[in-house]
Amino acid sequence: MATSMNDENQEQTNSGNKSLEAAVHNTAIQMGCWTAADDYLLITSIMHLCDLERVHQRVKFSMPFTLENIQDRWQCLLYDASISKMIVSKVQQLSMSQIETLHIPLNEDEEQLLASIPSSTIPTLVDDEIDTCLSKNSPKFWANRTIDELREYWLEMRQQGLLIDQQETNNSEETQTLQELAFSRKLSQLLAPFEFELLSRDKEQFANKTDPPHAILYVNNRLYCMYTEELKFGTSFPDRQFDISFDNSTKIHIQGLIVYKLESFYIINNGDNAFRVNNALLNPNEASPLGTRAVINNMDRKRAPLPPPLPSFVLRSFASGVTCVKYDLRDSLRLYVAEQEGSVYLYNLRTRQPILTLPDAHTSTILGLSQLIDRNKLVTFSKDGFVKIWNDNGQCEWNYQTHHCSFSNCDIISPNLILAPIGNNNSTIAAFDYQCANPIVKKFTPLSTDINNGMVMKLRVYDNRLLFVVYESGSLNVFDILTTKQLDAYQITSDHEPVTAMDVVCDTCICGTTKSDLISIDFSSSSSKLQPTPTFRHIDLPNAGTSFIRCRPDDGKLIAAAGWDSRVRLFRRETGKQLAMLDLHRQQVNSIDFDFHTRQIVCASEDRTVSIWDVYNNELELSNGDETAEKILDAKKPVHCKALGRHVEPFNEEPWMENRTEIV
Repeated sequence: MATSMNDENQEQTNSGNKSLEAAVHNTAIQMGCWTAADDYLLITSIMHLCDLERVHQRVKFSMPFTLENIQDRWQCLLYDASISKMIVSKVQQLSMSQIETLHIPLNEDEEQLLASIPSSTIPTLVDDEIDTCLSKNSPKFWANRTIDELREYWLEMRQQGLLIDQQETNNSEETQTLQELAFSRKLSQLLAPFEFELLSRDKEQFANKTDPPHAILYVNNRLYCMYTEELKFGTSFPDRQFDISFDNSTKIHIQGLIVYKLESFYIINNGDNAFRVNNALLNPNEASPLGTRAVINNMDRKRAPLPPPLPSFVLRSFASGVTCVKYDLRDSLRLYVAEQEGSVYLYNLRTRQPILTLPDAHTSTILGLSQLIDRNKLVTFSKDGFVKIWNDNGQCEWNYQTHHCSFSNCDIISPNLILAPIGNNNSTIAAFDYQCANPIVKKFTPLSTDINNGMVMKLRVYDNRLLFVVYESGSLNVFDILTTKQLDAYQITSDHEPVTAMDVVCDTCICGTTKSDLISIDFSSSSSKLQPTPTFRHIDLPNAGTSFIRCRPDDGKLIAAAGWDSRVRLFRRETGKQLAMLDLHRQQVNSIDFDFHTRQIVCASEDRTVSIWDVYNNELELSNGDETAEKILDAKKPVHCKALGRHVEPFNEEPWMENRTEIV
């Protein structure tokens, strides 16, 4: 019996070896056909779909591989070490931009969740429905899914009649237009409630009316009373009359309806051309809720505003709010992420999956992430008072209890000193050398004044020589790192409100407070004396409160400021001009980091998501000819305008000097 079983095992082994040999042979033949992108698609799709036949049917490879080709390639990846090592090495060389163009098909769970979104959803609300679905079911979605990608899948499923409510609908010959469908009984369940006040309904001129209007619209300096539940509007047509006529100087005409339905107002485009409502595109035969201060713009391409920027991708699989993010100083495609619950993750941005997890790094919210460059160790600082150092394997090599609890971060004095607040005296900061028996080697304490500084809010090391600290009292202090002496102090807020955010770059300190402005302070590298920035003192913000500030480290030209309103605004440091607004997160953004090599910015939010944005490309319109524009503004002679890369015809220099700012 034993001999028989051994023979069977030997036959199975021989069969497996022959199968592997055949797979290796076939793979060798196909070796030149499989690109690194194909291998990435194969590996990721199989891990996501768990079905080779489904991969063969749905994944778009660079070549029409057969099912047998895919099976051979996968078998070699699993069982042939040399081929597997070579393939993985090629895949790891893919850039982020290459990976972003590769699409992984939906699995069954994802299809089912997308199909649950009703087909009657108004187009402008589809993104909100998808975002809600992603947030509630993030473990079931592939980590790299974006709202744009899922919207395309949903629209395709709706077109093919694959949505759940479409499958349940009886095959009736009656068809509904989009307008009829928009006001079906399901609409009230899909639309979020909102306030609507075009103008007050209690105007004196309508006091003697027995029936008040549904609304009073203010268009082109005229008042229109909406007594009926449907109001027609449009641009001038020779053969059409509208209740409201919009002044239009272009050849593109629009027409539509404003409808009062279900105690809410909606706008319908029943014309032939698209137009914008509150900067959102409304195509023909589409409907949308109408907001409080609606602005309707003709789709004149020369005047149409740019669409809001969208992130490259979003990481969503977090158990609590994300408090800190930091790019790995060794590898820009690795990102450290810390949570409120005290967990730390190291993400590989190529695969967008965590490659290292520290589930119980701290017992409370993590406030700071830093790196010791010479030994490549991660430093964490938490509200539990501990400063900890971690190695590449996720092991804690050193920790120290500071007995301090505040909102401050930590920072590094190169090469191996760690800065963090310490002790019950909330204004004192210590420098730790983890290699010493007594780790506290320096202390930075502000000079005593009539006003208590309060707790440390933020600290920042500049040029490895100066330490900038902002306090609860609204004071900004500068210390000499070598001598620990206080060099200067400046009262940022006149009413002693706390400074909530701060960063230092290019001899300028940018501070954010509980109010609706950013404050810029210049200092001299030699004397370290603080003084208001001569070019601008304040950057006005639309809403009060700043949670985080980060300046682009390579040149300092770009400021990213996160507000309490959950938005991140990007400004030019030299002028204070707003360049873009990142409006994705639903709750406060706690941390921002730039990376020069991947040309990206990362934002971490209370809403348990991390968003990655390309800030150097045309999507955010940040470059938008900025460098060329600066050269134009600085040009003293027309000939210098050849920086634009095109021939400049001779022209009068005097008008150019007077009007170049407006031209740019």
